[in-house]
Amino acid sequence: MVRLYRWPVALGFLVVSGSSESCEDEQCMSLMQMKLETHHHLDGQAKSAAQGVCLQSMTWETYRKPIREVVRSEHPGYDGWCTYGLMGHIFSSCAVARKLQSLEGLESSQPMEDSYCSVNGWYDLPVDQAASNYSFVEVASRKYCDALQGQVLAAAENVSFADVAKMSAEHDSLDSPESKELPLAQGQKLSLQLLGAVKCFLSGHGRSATICDIARCAKRKAASDPVVTAPIR
Repeated sequence: MVRLYRWPVALGFLVVSGSSESCEDEQCMSLMQMKLETHHHLDGQAKSAAQGVCLQSMTWETYRKPIREVVRSEHPGYDGWCTYGLMGHIFSSCAVARKLQSLEGLESSQPMEDSYCSVNGWYDLPVDQAASNYSFVEVASRKYCDALQGQVLAAAENVSFADVAKMSAEHDSLDSPESKELPLAQGQKLSLQLLGAVKCFLSGHGRSATICDIARCAKRKAASDPVVTAPIR
């Protein structure tokens, strides 16, 4: 039995079900795709690379394979964000933004993403540039991905979409008012870094795949919410 995890939108995943729902492997995959298609009202014509959705469906095996392997070996001709575009608007909209080289259509981050943005250093970037300048964010993304090393990089190479969904669900409450009063444990910081690091593999052999996460963090910070100005503990 496997659970169909609740995926926080802020970390890049559409909420498709409550965390208490469970089903058999293949049933989970079918149910997840059905709910995603219903949510987006996608039909055969709408599912296209132009809308950031490159695959018509995804098998359970692919869902469980390392993201790095899926993007580089199984679908080398696609942007990784488009490969996983059917998983939700956060993915498909990023694929479109990367294709157009424009950050205008990206929504800002949700409050629950504060810890994620801070731990990965994206709240330290100049907001005016990171929120709107595609070239600036592309360079920032490459620097971030090139700087990855050691435990985080090694772990990220083997992370699957299923792993990321599970980690995202576990971090769902990190930015609740109660949690903000407590320091993050080292394991939590490492896991949040891993969630950022695995995005680097969505650009195949490139290193610019965290563009959308960086821009969304900047847009969140630009909203002038006092919560985002607090340094990570």
